[in-house]
Formats: sequence, structure tokens, C-alpha cells
Amino acid sequence: MFYLNKPLSPYLTIYKIQFFSLISILHRVTSIFLVFLVIYFFIIYEFLFNINFYKFLIFCKLFYVLLNFFLHFFFTIISFHFLNGLKIIFWNYNIFSSFKYLEYFNFFIFFFIVYLF
Repeated sequence: MFYLNKPLSPYLTIYKIQFFSLISILHRVTSIFLVFLVIYFFIIYEFLFNINFYKFLIFCKLFYVLLNFFLHFFFTIISFHFLNGLKIIFWNYNIFSSFKYLEYFNFFIFFFIVYLF
């Protein structure tokens, strides 16, 4: 009966995830997404010279909607990745080190990304 009251993952209840570690993980995940999206856009670019691709675009509006979604998603991710990279450069080279609120730059990045959607 005592074992039923214990949580399955006790470390999840003990540790609270830190915002800065979450941003670091998201920075790595967005770099992986950017690689896949660049490969995706390269493949689409290669198909642009095929006449059958245009016929496919005319008949498949869902593909057109998905392409627009991926473009929007790409620019959202690249803006987050770029702004977070600027923050890392500022921290590494002590640029704006007298600016004590530079740690809140992550919140600016988060709200900027939410604004884009």
C-alpha cells in the first residue's frame, strides 16, 4: 500500500525545469528543424522545373496550404534561432554586460515568436 502513494518519477516532482535550460534545448531543436526544412525547400526547388509539379500544385490546394504553413514555420523558427544566437554572442563576449536585464531577453524572444503566430 505504501508503494501506491509514491510517484513514478520522483525527480519530476522535485526539480522544476529552468527557463534558460528550456531555451537552450529549444535552440538545439530548432537547429535540427532548420536543417530538415532547408532540405525540404531544396527538394521543392528541384521539383519546380518539372511540368508535372505545376499540375500537382493546381490540383492539390492542400499542398499549397502546407507549403505556406512550412514557410511561416520556417521563418518563425529561424527568427527564434537568430535572436537566441545573438543573445549567446552577447553573453560570450560580455557585450551589454552592464545591462542587468539581458537575462530577460529570452522572454522577449518568446513573446516575439508568439507575436509571429
